[in-house]
Amino acid sequence: MTLEALEIRFQVSMGAAIASLRALAGELRRVDSAASGMYASGLKLSGGLAAGIRAGRGAVVRAADEVAEAAVARIRKALDIRSPSRVARGLGERFSEGFALGVLDASARAAMGSGALALSAADALRAAPIPDGRGDGLSEAVERALSGMTVVSPIHVDGVKLGEAAIRGINAVKRATGRQMLDI
Repeated sequence: MTLEALEIRFQVSMGAAIASLRALAGELRRVDSAASGMYASGLKLSGGLAAGIRAGRGAVVRAADEVAEAAVARIRKALDIRSPSRVARGLGERFSEGFALGVLDASARAAMGSGALALSAADALRAAPIPDGRGDGLSEAVERALSGMTVVSPIHVDGVKLGEAAIRGINAVKRATGRQMLDI
């Protein structure tokens, strides 16, 4: 093969390669154009969706407000709330009355028990024949030591008994006044 034949073949091959590259470049431009169109369409779709959601926001907020207001109104009606709640106030009054009655009932028993304990202790000390060195018996010495002392007895509150006392108090008020405050 001659140099001229090689040159011709080279030019033909190069021409075919250049034509193929130009065709490929054209295809790439079409794909790029299509991709740009898809990108723009996606932006428009997303923007439209977002705008639609924003446009509906007011309706969602109004619906939430309506539900919240309905719930508050229902709670106020159920509790007879007119600031302050009459139901809660009535319960507090009845509970306080019952609690006071229970404490009074228990305090009398506690005082009686403490008094009996003190008398029993004093009697036992009087009976003790041990002298204190001044000619007095032990009971007299203890009585002198205890003469200015105050005895304090703790009161333990049983929750069940407290509840029963509260119910008795509520029922007593109902019987006395004829007013129905609470169904128990």
